[in-house]
Amino acid sequence: MANVQKSKVHKLLPSDPKLWVKTLRDMDKMFAGKPSSFTHLKVKAATATPADVKAARKATSLSQSLFANSIGVSTVTVRAWENGRRKPRLLETKLFKAIRLEPKFVELMANI
Repeated sequence: MANVQKSKVHKLLPSDPKLWVKTLRDMDKMFAGKPSSFTHLKVKAATATPADVKAARKATSLSQSLFANSIGVSTVTVRAWENGRRKPRLLETKLFKAIRLEPKFVELMANI
């Protein structure tokens, strides 16, 4: 059998099954925004690129102004996202993905 060198990640993983259960529970708490042993960790999530924002807006066939109004932000914000001067937050990134999958979602947003 080949000698497998453990990576840094493997060294961090708990070897005791009880610790796995605790780790998974703590992760659930962390993702729910509750205090856990992972609270101090910073998780980087991918944000939408300028092309993603523009593609979501183009899928709706709306101008920057109408798109901004529909999702509840200013035209300046949409323009800044599309030009790469500002980055959308995770929530907006998820919204753009939803809009690209179903462009009529923007109509729903405008009526809320």
